Amino acid sequence: MVPWRPEPTPQREVEPIQGPARRVSQTSLASDLPPDMLRGISLDLCLQQWGKHFQRDSDADDFSLSHQTDSIDFFLSHDWATSRWSKTLALLLHFNGVPAALAAAVVNALTCNLLLAGRLPGGWQTASAATYLTFLGVFCFWQRVRSLVPKLRTVVFLDRLCIAQHDPELKQQGIRGLAGFLSKSQNLIILWTPRTFTRLWCTFELARFLKPDDGDSNRPVQIVPVAMPALVMLTCLANTSFWTLFHIFLTIEETGNFGIKGFPIMLFAAGVLGPFMFTFLVTQIYYGTQHLLEMAELEGQMRGFSIRESQCACCGFDHVHPSTGEPILCDRSLVFQTLRRWYSDIEEQDYLDRFDALVREQLRVFVLEKLGSGAPPLRLVMAMATISPLGLLPQYLHMAIHRLRAHSGHGHDWKLWQWVVMYLQVPAISLFFFWLASATLSISATLATRMSMRKAVAVVFVLDLFLLLCFWLPLSVASFPKKPRMIPIAAAMFAVLVTLYAWRYRRVLRKLVSHGE
Repeated sequence: MVPWRPEPTPQREVEPIQGPARRVSQTSLASDLPPDMLRGISLDLCLQQWGKHFQRDSDADDFSLSHQTDSIDFFLSHDWATSRWSKTLALLLHFNGVPAALAAAVVNALTCNLLLAGRLPGGWQTASAATYLTFLGVFCFWQRVRSLVPKLRTVVFLDRLCIAQHDPELKQQGIRGLAGFLSKSQNLIILWTPRTFTRLWCTFELARFLKPDDGDSNRPVQIVPVAMPALVMLTCLANTSFWTLFHIFLTIEETGNFGIKGFPIMLFAAGVLGPFMFTFLVTQIYYGTQHLLEMAELEGQMRGFSIRESQCACCGFDHVHPSTGEPILCDRSLVFQTLRRWYSDIEEQDYLDRFDALVREQLRVFVLEKLGSGAPPLRLVMAMATISPLGLLPQYLHMAIHRLRAHSGHGHDWKLWQWVVMYLQVPAISLFFFWLASATLSISATLATRMSMRKAVAVVFVLDLFLLLCFWLPLSVASFPKKPRMIPIAAAMFAVLVTLYAWRYRRVLRKLVSHGE
């Protein structure tokens, strides 16, 4: 956590900074808010209609959606130039991804038990459809469900909804009380883009949140790269497209209409699969490479941070409201005076240099540590990688119940345990695919500095397919339980998978070990 110096004693009034907004009453940002000004909004309302409240050019006054509260669960820090769709997807995955996977697992377990008992109408198709639809429904509407129980409702701060827009005086009071909103927030979520730490308010919000007025210097900060959830979803779509075609492959195998066996069927399935996977995987590699290149520039951006050069909307409008022509408060003036109060023992403009040093040295290290290597959070990878395996499980159970024959080249029918062993390759390949989609982006980012982006993406696309095939073929062969000698091969491939994840998320494992001690 950032080591802050003790809060200085309040300073005498500071002469307002000269500028077009001099006519507007100015002061520093207050750390305390009157109870009637502290407002929050339920997260489900914040996300409604696919995040319409994140729309930059919206003139709607939705202040009435917010309500008075004693505390705020999550303060949402974002910039208005970023797409509403990207920010909404980021929040949906962050808050709803794991609950959606857990709900899908519960429904899958219930329907599979009914399937085994022969009491499920529609058979395995019903179980698979229920699994996928449950995930989709909870992913989109979990916060709406939580809001039905007041104690479970997640309260967030979104500036447009929690600061009055209809009354200029109330709006100014809300802006001046922003530090108070931060002090009453339990968590800070930063929806990070390359613009985040070029914006005056975004940088100030992080610094203020980590400044322990109340002695609490350990409040959680979560930095969510807006591009990352989209990359995870593209990987999930590519993975789902593959296993959806595998549903078709198993159905064709069950009916025996092909009249061909072994490798030709796998080749045919791969031929049908190609167009589906190509778009999702190439898009994921392209935007993932861009994301890593942007992250690589972040350290230099923060090393050269200057609050004097940071951007804010009011200065862009020359401190005049674009619609009414009325003078508006200078945000830069408010922040500067607040920083001068923080560093009251420093003369002249040196307090701005002190804040610049804070961002360049302490906040930079904090942010880079939070972002890490750029790998998506392990909990989200596990959640999204389990959806397709869960959807396929009912079909494998159906094949096992009816003692159907696999393309193993043998004339005997398979028993239940043999189909279970065969199924284990599905979650393993899904997890490897998610690891691969993230891990090889560092290669494409390196190549993109030496060749064109298209060439770098093409190289990594071929590499991904090759590595996927290298992992899949041994595991697939070993999963056909013909002879006991195949067991070591399957065990070795699972060991490789565990090792890859342990290395990729070694920082997470170290933290778990340190907490355990």
